Amino acid sequence: MKKLLATIIICILPLLIQADEISKKAKIEKLFVEMDTKSLVNTIYDQMGSMSKVMASRLQIKENEMQVIKDFDVKLITLLKNKASWEHFQQPLVNIYAKNFSENEIDDLIAFYKTQTGKKMIKKMPSISIESMQLSQQILQTLYPDIQKLSGELKAELSALRSKNK
Repeated sequence: MKKLLATIIICILPLLIQADEISKKAKIEKLFVEMDTKSLVNTIYDQMGSMSKVMASRLQIKENEMQVIKDFDVKLITLLKNKASWEHFQQPLVNIYAKNFSENEIDDLIAFYKTQTGKKMIKKMPSISIESMQLSQQILQTLYPDIQKLSGELKAELSALRSKNK
């Protein structure tokens, strides 16, 4: 009888775990709906045009060259919306959230995004993301000479080591 019970438990346990995982993934899908993630992705892509304007000013693009930048923006945003749409990210993100959050934490996130603060976070996130990317670009741009110097040093060290080993 104990063997039979153990066999039944062994057979049923994976089904229970799978059902639990399906429930968790369904909650993650609900979280994405609460976060309005699909339109968030599209909004970020639409706002990327402002990044090109910043890039144009840094590259000292002349007024008569701006149409090239505008055409680039249209092509880039079209490419992103077609080849990197929400549908391309959705299932991999579900898996990432499932790996990093418990079902209770997903429930807490859903509850948070239903609050006024959560809704404000959703509304502000595209602007925050764009500003964060611009800040990162500014910081990294100031580091570029140092990174180039380090890369040159690495190249020289590797070259010296390879010459020794020949």
